[in-house]
Amino acid sequence: EVDDAQVSDTESLDSLSPESFGGDSADYGTASGADASTPNEILLAHLADASLPLMATLSANAASIDAEGWTTLDGCDFQIKGGTPGDENSGDYYFADGILHIRTSTPITVRTTPTVDGGNLVLDSEGRPVPTHTSNTIQIDPGVKGELTLAGVDIEAQSAPPINLVTNKYDTADGSAATDGSQILHPTSLYLTIADGTNNILIAPPVRGSNHPGIRCGEGSELTIDDALDNRGTDGTCAAVVGSKVVEPITLKDGTFIPAGTSSSRLDSPNPGRLYAFSEGEAAAIGSEAYEDGGTLTFNGGSIEVDIKDSGLWYNGAWGASAGIGGGAYAKGTSTALTINGGNLDVQGSVHGAAIGCGSGFTRSPIQPTRRATDAIPSRKSAFGAAVAGDIFVNGGFVRATGGFHGGAFGYGCQASNTGHTMTITGGTILPTSSNEFFNGSVFSDIGGAGGYVVITGGSIYCSNPTTKFQGIGGTAWSNHAYEAEGYNVNDPNDSNKVEMITIDLAAELPEGQRTVPITKWELSVDGVPQDYGAPSYLDEGKLYLWLPKGVRGSTVKVDMAYRDPATGEERAIAPLFVEDAINSGIELKRYVAFDLPEGYEQSLRKYYDGTPLDALNLETLDPPLVAMMPNADGELIDDGRVLNE
Repeated sequence: EVDDAQVSDTESLDSLSPESFGGDSADYGTASGADASTPNEILLAHLADASLPLMATLSANAASIDAEGWTTLDGCDFQIKGGTPGDENSGDYYFADGILHIRTSTPITVRTTPTVDGGNLVLDSEGRPVPTHTSNTIQIDPGVKGELTLAGVDIEAQSAPPINLVTNKYDTADGSAATDGSQILHPTSLYLTIADGTNNILIAPPVRGSNHPGIRCGEGSELTIDDALDNRGTDGTCAAVVGSKVVEPITLKDGTFIPAGTSSSRLDSPNPGRLYAFSEGEAAAIGSEAYEDGGTLTFNGGSIEVDIKDSGLWYNGAWGASAGIGGGAYAKGTSTALTINGGNLDVQGSVHGAAIGCGSGFTRSPIQPTRRATDAIPSRKSAFGAAVAGDIFVNGGFVRATGGFHGGAFGYGCQASNTGHTMTITGGTILPTSSNEFFNGSVFSDIGGAGGYVVITGGSIYCSNPTTKFQGIGGTAWSNHAYEAEGYNVNDPNDSNKVEMITIDLAAELPEGQRTVPITKWELSVDGVPQDYGAPSYLDEGKLYLWLPKGVRGSTVKVDMAYRDPATGEERAIAPLFVEDAINSGIELKRYVAFDLPEGYEQSLRKYYDGTPLDALNLETLDPPLVAMMPNADGELIDDGRVLNE
């Protein structure tokens, strides 16, 4: 019997002497028929004599720990920190058949060995260490609430998802297999953290029809992805974000207090790690596999890139048909909710699939449900075309969503809709691009889905053509839920509860290279009245795409904002800008400037009316020239360095 506490965390068992176990060599003897001289060999021999299984000791005995504290198990390519190794019945994790099993909620950090060339770390183009490849995968065992940090991995799986949340399918009230995710008593969950400054690559098996996501989270399971600045409080609940603001005070796990009203950018790491997830198609890159609905997905932070092989055209006769994030092919969609609170997401959908939302709504007979994982809850898609994007919430973050060939961008896939569901956007920036292919006489939409509502109360949401590229009940987005009233006429084109997109171009106010930058301060007012309109997270090449009620026609919209300088990290305020008659006048913003008239000129403006014009002030030839002054963020007039000479 070996007490784990007697094993140093910097030594392997083979390096210990018998005295390390509290006795001398005579206490241990030699098992019958065994030539054992080390504690490792002695323990294995005694277990063999007793006909005891060796699995309980193999992981621990084969573990080695390097000078930095990384543990490596025999045959495993991962290096691990946190927790203790064990087997399927003990410890926090174990390795078997190429899979690292996470079996408790103890925080675990995993990496593959950084690539070294000539004794030096190999760095990528952004200065991050390049991890070595492995075909080993990671599994969150059924019912476990996993806490996993990726600190630089490159998983190129061969026969399983690189990260798999196994559905706790039989954890129901009567022990029978769940037919609906809500029946599961203790869902499998994973809080996945992307370590700062690291590059993490998750590539599903490169086999046509393998039906594996990069990260599998099917119905009945829950996945949250965050950067290294944990968005959870000391009680484990996530910070509440609405309109790119923290709406309730919270003390984060690291002790940082975040007051209510703070920009949600305060929850972002300044050096977020990168996560790249890839699927061959049919399965989402992050979400469910084919014939399985997606689980509960939440994105709090990190730089996340999602790609699918089948995105441009049909590939070898096979159709991708899955979303980049969300539901796999031939399924109903995302079964619960998909929430984006923060992070930087760049998502590509597959052929016939949306970038974010659901896959194709058709059923393809050659793709058999028998390829679905045995722990998956079968999708209950009732009929051809019954797939839906689901309930999607965007409260912050910067999202680029590109639909595949014959697919929408942010919402639905081919032969799908969003019937009975709502997309709610309170803040953040969304830049969708959908397929221009025609389907049933119309093009696919940048945002939305037939049969569902879109509610926009904040953020910058681009739509390339709000008439043809938007889809939802009422023909446009809504600013509230007035449509829920019984008998409400949703088709009134002049309904003041509806909103429409206006584009505001600030590019002229920003230096080159600082036009797609994070917004750190935001206030919108209409005719001098502050509006409860959630903040965008980023400018898009200096542009904002705001969705304002039709009731603001003829009104003056004022924008007060600041952004983070990407070079220095400092906050830079933009003096207040105005757009008059926002809906009708287009994108031109105006700023009121102050200036001092030349000495004596004001007197020339005072005379009895005699039918002749006043003396003109030629700005082009005036010497010295007039200098513009504008209010700074504190309302003080300052010289902004520009000359009024036109």
